Amino acid sequence: MLLKFKKYVCLFLFLVSGFSLFASSLDSLLFVLGNTDKPRERIEILRSVFNQVLINDAEQALGFAQQELVESTYLEDSLLEANAYLNIGLGFDYQNKFDSAVFYYLKAYDYFNDFNNYEGKARALLNVGIVSYFQGNYSGALRQYFKVVSIQQDLGNENKLASVYSNIGVIYVAKKEYEKALTYYNKSLQMDKNQNDEEGIAKSYNNIGIVYRQLGNNAKALKAYFMSLNYKLDRKSTRLNSSHQIISYAVF
Repeated sequence: MLLKFKKYVCLFLFLVSGFSLFASSLDSLLFVLGNTDKPRERIEILRSVFNQVLINDAEQALGFAQQELVESTYLEDSLLEANAYLNIGLGFDYQNKFDSAVFYYLKAYDYFNDFNNYEGKARALLNVGIVSYFQGNYSGALRQYFKVVSIQQDLGNENKLASVYSNIGVIYVAKKEYEKALTYYNKSLQMDKNQNDEEGIAKSYNNIGIVYRQLGNNAKALKAYFMSLNYKLDRKSTRLNSSHQIISYAVF
């Protein structure tokens, strides 16, 4: 069940017209890819194609990420290589090939570290933490997440901190440490409010409601759910989620 939950934030309901637009966009990218010999343009297109197909066909996406690495290596651009390694990790990850995923995430981390690219290091560590979570290694996941918190605090990235705090809350719920979960969900909520991120606020209230329900405090759970619903209505979405929201993987 945990592995299936991995698709949490990536489930989309496509209308026929919406899917047609997606296919048209992908076809256009592939057409341009086949008709350009500009290395950096090709890498950008490969990255875009990877992002589009990852959810529906991770094996195919992995092939595009591997091609991204080949072309990045040809340019002898280590930062481009690092991002390619990150995407290769994602390609393996979404196929539940966790050992390979972590290998490439850590390889990306080493490249980012060589260039003191802290944002890149945070993305790599975040993904290692998410793999640890899905493997049931909660202490390992927390260890990676707290490293990411430290990096994002130094960078002043409040919007990124909100997502990581939410992930930490998910871990504490899994450990049934509900008070700690509330602490981090509330931290996430405050960061979301600071950024006026209505979608993030709605998710945080939803998570807080779920924790209060676990604690048997139905009054506070209902209040949090209604707060979440209010923000969802503002965004013309009335769906309340029954599962915790954790962030998507870090993709370049």
